Amino acid sequence: MYVSEKTAIKLLKKGYVVGIETDTVFGLCVIEKYEYKIYKLKKRDKKKKLISMISQFDEQITSRKLGREIYKSWPGKVTIIFEKKGKFESYRISGSNSVRNLCRGVNEPLKTTSANISGQREVQNDIDFFNTFPSVPLVKKKFCESKSNTPSTIMLYNRNSILFLR
Repeated sequence: MYVSEKTAIKLLKKGYVVGIETDTVFGLCVIEKYEYKIYKLKKRDKKKKLISMISQFDEQITSRKLGREIYKSWPGKVTIIFEKKGKFESYRISGSNSVRNLCRGVNEPLKTTSANISGQREVQNDIDFFNTFPSVPLVKKKFCESKSNTPSTIMLYNRNSILFLR
């Protein structure tokens, strides 16, 4: 079933997993305290972390030096992994207005991942999405935004250097 952004925000706040179209691939999202639902739905290894989708740049996430570099890539098709207190966390600001609106609407980062069963190919279109995840609502976009059907570039920021992982 398709849902509006407004309905999706209500569902997310209640703990539902919601389908989204980012500027890269179809995805699944949920607020952090319900991220276990994505792992169950996708049959995903719990060791594989989810991406934190944010609505705007936050210098508290990273250093000022890297901030200038990231600012050139965000919003866009780049996921950046940071090491904070011995743990790795990944962040992204989607080029999709709809996805950023959802983040603002729930007033916290969304935990996201590609819409596929782990180990299988990513969903390519709406029909594919509903065949794979029949019980998950998909946000209906207000207008057509371009989507590349290619996962985001992943960069690891580590001790003042940037490594490209994908």
